[in-house]
Amino acid sequence: MLEQELNGLRHLGVDAVLCVTGDARAYDVRPDVTQVFDLDGPRLAALAASAGLTAAVPETPAAPPRDLRPGRLAQKQRAGAAVAVLNHAALGTVTAFMAREAAALLAVPGVEGVNLSGLGSARGYQYAATVKAELARRVREGNTA
Repeated sequence: MLEQELNGLRHLGVDAVLCVTGDARAYDVRPDVTQVFDLDGPRLAALAASAGLTAAVPETPAAPPRDLRPGRLAQKQRAGAAVAVLNHAALGTVTAFMAREAAALLAVPGVEGVNLSGLGSARGYQYAATVKAELARRVREGNTA
């Protein structure tokens, strides 16, 4: 069914899709209906890429288990995702995620860089640029601590 949807989108001229598998419903929401999660994020990204679409994927740095999230994003990238959207999280959580995510993504064949975007600080754009430059320096040197 999803293959038909993706091929139909491509046929209509759609270039990219956001591959979101969704969240499980709360226990008290439609308990009479079975939830179906037949595809995870990496397999959905691979399916979209195989249909000729640019696959975008989300990742949530605050979702447990947090230490596995950067590798999961790299797994989605290896499966065919071309764009990643990082969900909102507390600054410390995002910082820890990025420290692991950048190194994991740069190890994927074909990945040439990691885009560090966003304001990053209430102190202004210049300070935020300084923070991003420092993070980029650490990633290049392999020192993300």
